[in-house]
Amino acid sequence: MELEWLIKNETENTTLDFKREQYLKPKYSDLIKDVISMANTPIGKKKYIVIGIKETSSGCKECFPINKKEFVDKATYQQIIRENIEPYIEIDYYSFNLDGNLLGIIEIDKCDNPPYMLKKNFGDKLKKGDMFIRKGSQQDKITRSDLDEILTFKQKRLFNNKVSMGLSKDMAEKLNTVIEKDYELPSSKAKREIEDILERRKYGLVVEWDIGFDINNALLSSNKKPLSKRTTEELEQMLADIESYYQEEDMYYISESLSINLNVFIKNNSEKYIEDANMILKLPKYDGNLMVFEEIPEEPNNIFNKFNSFCNHNYPIVEENETHFIVEWNYGDLPHKKTVQFFDEDIRVFIDGNLIGESVLVNCELYGKNLPFPIRTKLELQIK
Repeated sequence: MELEWLIKNETENTTLDFKREQYLKPKYSDLIKDVISMANTPIGKKKYIVIGIKETSSGCKECFPINKKEFVDKATYQQIIRENIEPYIEIDYYSFNLDGNLLGIIEIDKCDNPPYMLKKNFGDKLKKGDMFIRKGSQQDKITRSDLDEILTFKQKRLFNNKVSMGLSKDMAEKLNTVIEKDYELPSSKAKREIEDILERRKYGLVVEWDIGFDINNALLSSNKKPLSKRTTEELEQMLADIESYYQEEDMYYISESLSINLNVFIKNNSEKYIEDANMILKLPKYDGNLMVFEEIPEEPNNIFNKFNSFCNHNYPIVEENETHFIVEWNYGDLPHKKTVQFFDEDIRVFIDGNLIGESVLVNCELYGKNLPFPIRTKLELQIK
């Protein structure tokens, strides 16, 4: 078993100590100091004090088995630790048989809340507030640099593997995304209708037939003058610069009808909220086949456009460089034990049909004041 192997093969180190005899009353101060030193060591694994073994200067081990009748009840050690160390350290003390020799094992586990210190004075040497740390086989009082390392370890351990991100409420890391393959932009539809009107006028067909297009024209160009009411010269000029005339309609249609609404969901399973949580997303441009809108375009001439202004106020910041779109948003304090939608307003991502069959990687970086390091993950859009 692992413990037997450690005793036989490992020398004293940061997480392993050997003692010849049990801690009896005159040695309780040593017990307190040894446990604090072990618990403050910034290593996320169990620590052991093995009693009944003496390690010589050459690294050899001598066994001094404990008399079964003299084996100390674990409650005694637990009480000493509980009364003299804060915050509480969870220890266990149990017997272990090594080749017929009875040893005692103090196991120190779940040291998730360092630094640990003396709760009160104990004897002549240990004073209230004293903190110790084990380095290799030695122990010493904690220095400022030790404390910085301990606190960094504490924060990292607090959130490590406890914060997950996904692209849906069920925390999916991969999301199937079906995009529209066959569509007609408002500018293309208007172009076709203008050409139809001009063609009919060319052959002297009754203009009244144009009235049939008025409803569509009103939808396409909002409060703009209906196509059927425009002169031939006006229509020809529009045709020559059709994309400019219908730019607002095209962008709104792409944003709200063709783009996907993308958000990131976060589940914080730690015991603490993340302070001032900030997220950065990076989406590749794919040679112009992917675009992230900087804001939600206003629906042309819609009387409810103030609603768009409200949405854009809650829309993430979108910037770009040569290769990526970069999305950033500050959530504030991110609660724990619940799943939250990170962006107030979904970002609009347009993906061209050329990417069908591809997987778009979304790089996510989560920052927080109490995160020692950013939490990074890769999410995936599978384009269908």
